[in-house]
Amino acid sequence: MKKIKFISVFVMAFAMFAITSCDNEPLEGNFSDGTENGGGNNNGNATNCADATNNLATATNNFNQIPSSDPNYGSVCNDYLTALQEFQSLCGDTSGTIQAIIDSLDCTGNPPDDCESAQAATQSAEAAYNADTSNSALCNAYEAALQTEISFCGDANGDLQAIIDGLNCSSSTNIQACGGFNMVNVINQSINCEYNHFDDLSINNVYIEEFGPFDEDLDGIDEHFRSKIYITDGIANLDASNNLIDFSNRTYILALGLLSEGTDGFIPDVYRQSILSSPDASHFSTVYSSFYDQSSDCENSVEIYCSSNSSAIFNGVASITEDNGVYDLCFQTLTKLVDNECFSGTYQGEFIQIITE
Repeated sequence: MKKIKFISVFVMAFAMFAITSCDNEPLEGNFSDGTENGGGNNNGNATNCADATNNLATATNNFNQIPSSDPNYGSVCNDYLTALQEFQSLCGDTSGTIQAIIDSLDCTGNPPDDCESAQAATQSAEAAYNADTSNSALCNAYEAALQTEISFCGDANGDLQAIIDGLNCSSSTNIQACGGFNMVNVINQSINCEYNHFDDLSINNVYIEEFGPFDEDLDGIDEHFRSKIYITDGIANLDASNNLIDFSNRTYILALGLLSEGTDGFIPDVYRQSILSSPDASHFSTVYSSFYDQSSDCENSVEIYCSSNSSAIFNGVASITEDNGVYDLCFQTLTKLVDNECFSGTYQGEFIQIITE
């Protein structure tokens, strides 16, 4: 399957505006190291909207890292299809956007015509946008689909560009790029974010946990070094060996999974989505990233973390530099697919070593 098919599905996945809000289950216990097969029952099947959302984030990441020529493409594609169907069943799909993604999937690996696929993606994006023209996420998805169609099909009469020029997707504002990069989707179109939901969050501390060399593509060879940084307004209480006892005075924890180039250890770098980087380069991993938004019922909890509103991270970029042990961090994350809610911020200071297991 050629690249345009691969791109159109992923862009649509980022435009899933029709997600019905669900009350996620409280999380208790130790931080996940990201090795689980996903939330749900013992078979890995989702049993609620929160599990379905996390499973879909994992399946989307896997799907977008495998070429259609890979012998495992059909299996990975079908896993993605199952995750979409579970999400549709448990979280809703009032506009039919998820169904449009499902209908666009071809798990056989047969290569379609690039222009034809681009046109199909535009039609799906247009239908979703027309169902809710006030939705900035749908507007931007439609604009991205039009631009992709121009790239593959041309626009001799300027009709497609005229549609783009007539769209007003500016209800949200992009912040300045981190490390020279804005958070973008797979065709390098900037994601317009709504930041108001997280405007009142402060960043007081950043903790780092280093897990070691990591074989992301399961080929038996370690290509990266896996770490996780925990961004929070709280304080981690540690024992003498830096083992985490609990957090205090915190309202949220943003955990970002980072895969550093090479296997020697964590390195300051620009971490973007893996699909935007060369295979061995440092990159940001949605699979090992989560946002924990504490509610009042967790205020006096002694659990390592407590949350009644947790969510997967669907996109992100983190720029990290270091000078004599002082780190400069800039990050952007797509934290809620509903209305493209994003959390961004900057931090300068120490990265405190931590062990959560």
